[in-house]
Amino acid sequence: MPDGRLQGKEIIVTAAAQGIGRAVAEEFAKEGANVLATDINGEKLAELNAVKGVRTKILDVTNYDAIKELVTDFSKLDVLFNCAGTTKGAVIAFTKALAADFTAQGIRTHAICPATVDTPSLRQRINSAPDPEEAMKNFLARQKQGRLGRPDEIAKLSVFLASDEAPYMTGCEHIIDGGWMLG
Repeated sequence: MPDGRLQGKEIIVTAAAQGIGRAVAEEFAKEGANVLATDINGEKLAELNAVKGVRTKILDVTNYDAIKELVTDFSKLDVLFNCAGTTKGAVIAFTKALAADFTAQGIRTHAICPATVDTPSLRQRINSAPDPEEAMKNFLARQKQGRLGRPDEIAKLSVFLASDEAPYMTGCEHIIDGGWMLG
């Protein structure tokens, strides 16, 4: 089998225990990367230890000292995939600020902006609604393709952006929404 598109790259994925983060960690490893998957959910995170190319570490990304300690363990870091939840506006602004400051040093930044993706956290939100069936109908009604996005679809875009196939792309927001923004 030929080397993957991320062969030998050292990658950290945050919020990797489930959903999009998990799909990205698995896809990166499948493409040959050495992945450090992090999350605060140690039980779900431990499941990734069975995936070739993935090692795990419990990490709270809001703990500055823990992040500082983690980064000092790396002699080389090719990709940071920050999947820990925050608002899209904040992610986009942060991505553009990083690009403005670090593009000249060869550091590329991207914001991936998915619409509604079928993840465990979404299912939990739907199931906690007074009428889960109605809540799901409402989510689906907003989707131009009549379905939710899948974590693996976000992961495939992530592989492309992390690979050497996208060297001239930086500071961009990548909309992956099944046509949701069409109105």
